[in-house]
Amino acid sequence: MIYRLKTSILLGLAACLILSFSACLKDECTGTQTYIQYEPIYITYEEMRNNVKVVEAQEIQNPGKINYYNNHIIVNEIEKGIHIIDNNNPSNPVNVSFIEIAGNVDFAVKEGMLYADNYIDLVVFDITNISQPNKVTRVENVFNFYSYNADLGLFVGYHQTDITSEIDCQDPRWISPYYYYDDFLFASDVDVAVNLSPSSTISNVPSSNAPSAGTAGSLSRFAIADCNLYCIDENNIDVYDVSTISQPSFVNEVSVDWGIETLFPYGEYLFIGAQAGMFIYDNSNPSIPSYISEFQHARACDPVFVNDEVAFVTLRDGRSCESFNNQLDVIDVSNVEEPRLIKTYEMEHPHGLSVRDNDLYLCEGEHGLKVFDTSDLEDISNNLLTQLEDINAKDVISISANHLIVIVSI
Repeated sequence: MIYRLKTSILLGLAACLILSFSACLKDECTGTQTYIQYEPIYITYEEMRNNVKVVEAQEIQNPGKINYYNNHIIVNEIEKGIHIIDNNNPSNPVNVSFIEIAGNVDFAVKEGMLYADNYIDLVVFDITNISQPNKVTRVENVFNFYSYNADLGLFVGYHQTDITSEIDCQDPRWISPYYYYDDFLFASDVDVAVNLSPSSTISNVPSSNAPSAGTAGSLSRFAIADCNLYCIDENNIDVYDVSTISQPSFVNEVSVDWGIETLFPYGEYLFIGAQAGMFIYDNSNPSIPSYISEFQHARACDPVFVNDEVAFVTLRDGRSCESFNNQLDVIDVSNVEEPRLIKTYEMEHPHGLSVRDNDLYLCEGEHGLKVFDTSDLEDISNNLLTQLEDINAKDVISISANHLIVIVSI
């Protein structure tokens, strides 16, 4: 590693000084360097759009967002697609099919239609017969998370490779804490190589009885309210009219702030979780959500759940959040123009959450799932009802008084 290499250089220099007094200097210094190389991955538009189809059920490996609709659990397999799971018998859920959608991260459900991101496109599936989804339409070039290179195609990520090579440690490129080699930048305090060749430069990197809309988890970036679909796109919320449910029509882009992450519709309001705080927008005119107020906190990952005029906000540390805060903020939002902090509770590593009546279900990542009684909002931490410790809990939906759906990292 680089740190060990620098140590060997100092020892080598000391040895050379000693040898110089006996007129026996050797100008030689070699070693090995191990680093991680990230090579950019590009795909064509055709590859992206042709890689969308319904296949047989797949094993869940890297679950992301979650939704509950018409007695079915719908789970995103991060950047690969969506699992459809029949939950009519909660004691024996059945994995029935998988929708392959390259680059899929988020989705929402309304009146038998599933809306999902396919890298830069929005695709719509008819799930009226939920065991046999059918693609009905595609809205192209609506998301800005990915950059496009005219020669190489759509940039979609990196391929990681561990590389070990021999070096001449007298070379000044290896002595400096930062150095360049073959279009790669190296840094002595992190074992990472980033390709800097011009071709890889990127930007914007990061049934008739069915319910009207599915119940989304607290980490969702897509939301449904009345006849509108809301999608977080970088620092904005894109608003689509879905009154014709199979044909979403773009109507507005609402600029919010940097680092917005989650959406939670509640009554006539949109509660938006951001890395720097919680934003409240008036949604009485669903096509034009308008800013009302915000509650600011230290930079952190930030899901929001609102229940009975109380907002529960979790903050956690992590690479994407660049924060050291792990806490639960309980906020009075009875006056949406002046949200007021009731109390902050220290947590271990909180992620998604859900509330039913007075029960708060809180995912604590590798520390499991906790259930708190929230009857006394000033004393939640002393009212831990139970904790399931042997799971890595990421998000949760309370679908009834007796059943929870929990997303768990495997």
